[in-house]
This record gives sequence, C-alpha cells and structure tokens, in this order.
Amino acid sequence: MTIAEQLEEKGLEKGRAEERQKALAETYASVRRMSDMGMSTEVIKQALQLSDEQIQEALNN
Repeated sequence: MTIAEQLEEKGLEKGRAEERQKALAETYASVRRMSDMGMSTEVIKQALQLSDEQIQEALNN
C-alpha cells in the first residue's frame, strides 16, 4: 500500500469514526428527549433498539 493510500485510509477511518460519534450523540439526545416526555426505558429501548447499558449511558451523559 502506498503512502497516499495509507493516508487516504486513515482519513476515511477518521471520517467514519466522526460520523459514528455524531450519530451516537444524536441517539443519546433522542433518549433524553423521550425520557423527558415520560417514556419508560423499556419503550425507549424497543423504539431505538438499544441495550440497557446504552440507555443508562445516554441518561447519565
């Protein structure tokens, strides 16, 4: 793999990581809004297809 290809791959990986982080932040914001609206964690978990740990992390951040 050439240096240019390596740099391109690193750039793509960084871009994907940034997109994943942005999507996670948006999901966590949705969890908080749904919780503020009075939805139970079970309803949120089913609606967003998240684990208990992900729900708790979203509510604690």
